[in-house]
Amino acid sequence: MVKLIIIDLVRQLDEGDIALPNMQRDYVWKPLKVERLLDSLYKGWPVGSFCLWRPSKKQPTKDHHLKKPVSGDPVTYLLDGQQRLASLSRAIQDDAADVLLPQPGRRESRPMSWRGFFNVAKEKDGFVLKGHKKGDERRIERMDPQLIALSDLIQTDDHDGLRVMSNITEAVRRLVEYGDIADTDAEKDKIRTKLQRVRSMLGADVLCQEIETAKLASADSEEVDVAIEIFRRLNSGGVNLGTTDVAAAQLAQEATASILGPMRDFARQRTCVALGFNFAFLARALATIRRGTARVSTLPKNWAAGSPAIEESWADTEKALGASIDMLQRMGWTNRRWLPSTSALLPVAYFANQKGGRISKDDEREVVRFLCLSAWAGAFSKSSETAIDQYLRHLAKAGPGRSAEVLTEPIPRSRLRKVGQDDIFLEHKMAGTLMQIYLAYLVAKQTHSWPSGELLAGACKMADGKGGIEAHHIFPRKFVERIKMKADFDVNTMGNYAILTQADNAALGDEDPKVAYGKLTSDQKRCAREQFIPFGDEEALLPDAYDAFIKRRARDVAKALNEFLAL
Repeated sequence: MVKLIIIDLVRQLDEGDIALPNMQRDYVWKPLKVERLLDSLYKGWPVGSFCLWRPSKKQPTKDHHLKKPVSGDPVTYLLDGQQRLASLSRAIQDDAADVLLPQPGRRESRPMSWRGFFNVAKEKDGFVLKGHKKGDERRIERMDPQLIALSDLIQTDDHDGLRVMSNITEAVRRLVEYGDIADTDAEKDKIRTKLQRVRSMLGADVLCQEIETAKLASADSEEVDVAIEIFRRLNSGGVNLGTTDVAAAQLAQEATASILGPMRDFARQRTCVALGFNFAFLARALATIRRGTARVSTLPKNWAAGSPAIEESWADTEKALGASIDMLQRMGWTNRRWLPSTSALLPVAYFANQKGGRISKDDEREVVRFLCLSAWAGAFSKSSETAIDQYLRHLAKAGPGRSAEVLTEPIPRSRLRKVGQDDIFLEHKMAGTLMQIYLAYLVAKQTHSWPSGELLAGACKMADGKGGIEAHHIFPRKFVERIKMKADFDVNTMGNYAILTQADNAALGDEDPKVAYGKLTSDQKRCAREQFIPFGDEEALLPDAYDAFIKRRARDVAKALNEFLAL
């Protein structure tokens, strides 16, 4: 064990002297965990040790979305501590190097800024990331003097500290100017002390273990094998290292190094990011296409060796996943929030591969039905590897000559009950299973949003990263709160949900539904009727008629979904 300074580790990671080996998984920390790491450093609490790997020869590496590594071989590779060092590196970036990445673990992967800020508010010190909470983001954008950028306080290249001292002086001056602190020496010294503490918090020592795998390898295990096993064991705590992560790490072997770059490029595509298809998911998909099993927990060491070449298997996987993604785009399932199941996509990709890497128009309708029915039946809710393999075996036995109806055959008939009126009542999630199916139904029926008249199929795609769709409360929550209706007036039910573009949802706002819908033109009302909103009854949108309204609408929606699913 050796002692190193945290800021030196961050600097070496940014400059490429410490590199991330290809076995490292994607970034998995959530903003709150980053903020707690910064808080621990500020308080002087321990943040754990790091493990550095010194192999005898150069290894393939992956980037961490910051500065481009310098030329030449890195001195060491980081086996344990990626999440912490990458978090710190991102948090201290300035505007010019602001990092926009999706937030891990979110079903809706909106790119966010990971720049860190220190809150010097009198009530509570603390750290925030720019993209974590909208309220803090708005404060940062309007340059609230109480939120001070970490890039102003922690600089890896400010060796004499003069720039940081000047920034601290300016921060104190702005706090006085805006009236956040009194213009007294005591108040200003108090703030300076806090900011100096932030400035020096990455100057703490941490223990680093350096591993030379050449000394640990044997005739039966190469250096990379040893490093992968150490990586697996070191990452067994914290954010759990799943079996798929281990399978992805195994791709760091020299035999598979050629496909790592293309796989990571594929994972970075906008459509993949939005759907949550990270590198670990791609590794499972590759194993599924190559071996006909999703069981990555028992992958043999040499699973990627032999014929066909692993490059050919990845090409097949990429083509099959590409066909699946194209289908999802057409059906409106363009992000993880609205996608019924990622596990169910593995049999779909396997089926597409059987069909030469494509899903025909004739098969697409049944593939969509499979994704909806498997979600409705909870086919992949437990033991996903076992469940997926059941479908893969059925597909393999049926062969490539069958239509997509083969996908739905293994779903137990006992689970395929009709959608009932009560099911619509009990669906409270605005992007729950039945709402996901409802979206597919609306897109298939070429339904329009209102009042704009925009096709929902187009709005779902979010080509420019803006817009998109939202669940719309026909009887708005704030409207109900204003009129103080009875306590059992529950607006959070699918019977009260429509799906509109974000712009249309905002345009309708929280107005009295009878008033808002009364303003619609005949064409706009036609769009609303497509989502079962009755206009023949003048009293249907009155608060007193709410129970009758949601019962009627739940009945109509359930009937439509049953016809769509052929139940």
